[in-house]
Amino acid sequence: AVVSTQSTGDKKKYYGFSSFAIQLNEEEEGVAPTDSRHRPDQRYLEHGDVEGAADEKLRLEEKQRARRKVSKNAEPQLIVIARIQQLDKAFHSYYFSLKLELSLALSVYELFF
Repeated sequence: AVVSTQSTGDKKKYYGFSSFAIQLNEEEEGVAPTDSRHRPDQRYLEHGDVEGAADEKLRLEEKQRARRKVSKNAEPQLIVIARIQQLDKAFHSYYFSLKLELSLALSVYELFF
């Protein structure tokens, strides 16, 4: 980031952060896509564009609100996955119990016929 390469002598400009604290927010490869270092509004702030940061933050918040509105009635993914797994186990259990019954029925059938 631009901030970490500049002198930190002007503490007011960097919100009183030490050079170490400023470097903690530098971009890195291999971090999660949800890592806060990917936030474009932070990048604007780091480059001194406060208005751009405010506009970007507003855009992101509106996008989050729209997403939340759409997914308000949606079931969480983990619950859906758990239910599928329950159904899968129930199906397998039912399938194998039927297979066992059929097997027993066939063995009795073979015995008498």
